[in-house]
Amino acid sequence: MAKETHRIGILGSGNIFGRYVTGLARYPELEIVRVGDINVARAKQAATEHAIPAWGDDAELYADDSVDIVINLTPPVHHARTVITALEAGKHVYVEKPLATTVTDGEAVLAAAARTGRVLGSAPDTFLGSAAQTARKAIDSGSIGTPIGASAFIGHSKAETWHPNPVGYGCAT
Repeated sequence: MAKETHRIGILGSGNIFGRYVTGLARYPELEIVRVGDINVARAKQAATEHAIPAWGDDAELYADDSVDIVINLTPPVHHARTVITALEAGKHVYVEKPLATTVTDGEAVLAAAARTGRVLGSAPDTFLGSAAQTARKAIDSGSIGTPIGASAFIGHSKAETWHPNPVGYGCAT
């Protein structure tokens, strides 16, 4: 049985764009068909570098009937507005973290997803991955006894140390 192909439009062609393109290439059922960015020259450059057939601004991405799913890589301060616009354009959306920068905006995003019937996902999806779910099941079932402590580690630096323009992430630099 052949797998269904899902056509992706990536909104935002900045710092993390290349990592998403590389990661998505591992999934043949996902085809990147468009890059959208408020900086159209940057979108064109990104599309050309990665052999993506179409580029343009955000409005062109929302209007593109060949796009099924929008992957939103815009700065967090723009997430609520851009996610709602994509949902209302009939697109499913996967957005980088955070979903929104305020509770009110987050509630509006969730309401838009419910209203439009579109699927909405948000990074980091690793918390829903098999390792975390297995650990959760072990704790919930009591198979490891009663936990008395926990420890967690983040394997990368803060955005203000690696991102070329971290102001959009709430960093005051």
